[in-house]
Amino acid sequence: RGAPQAADTLETLAELGVKTIISVGMIGAFHPAFHVGDILIPSHALAEEGTSHHYYEDLIFAYPAHPLWEELKNLLPQAKSEPIVSCDTIYRQTLRKEEQWRRQGCVGVDMETSAIMSIGNYRHLQTAAILMVSDVHSHETEHCAWEWKVTDAMREAFTRTCISCVQRLSSDKEITK
Repeated sequence: RGAPQAADTLETLAELGVKTIISVGMIGAFHPAFHVGDILIPSHALAEEGTSHHYYEDLIFAYPAHPLWEELKNLLPQAKSEPIVSCDTIYRQTLRKEEQWRRQGCVGVDMETSAIMSIGNYRHLQTAAILMVSDVHSHETEHCAWEWKVTDAMREAFTRTCISCVQRLSSDKEITK
């Protein structure tokens, strides 16, 4: 739903005593190594959304809590881990903008992850994200018709994967307490 709603949710959860937050969502990829259905655990996120800048004046990249990020990568070895960008617009990025993001190392775009990471760091929470590639943006200058290729089965499998990952993470934490 975007960075402001993510911030509201994180602030509320932090006040309720929650210490670990794993955001689950979708991302549009613009790197040719990614395909619809791939899973991505972002290594960091370029903060082009406005919410993070109310927490930090000079923020460029937001980072997940490293121990949680490492645990997620171990639990989901099929997942890729690359930088992404979070911005405030839906379907409005241009080929020029995507090229700029690629030069900054980003492979895809969403609307919340950088805010979740930056606010998580600000509030001393353990935060990370698990994202499924929902679509892949064309690299061509000619307009290509966009079509939704995520199936119900793909979304269900992704949801089950994330639930299983969180369950294993939770049981591992209980063992170590």
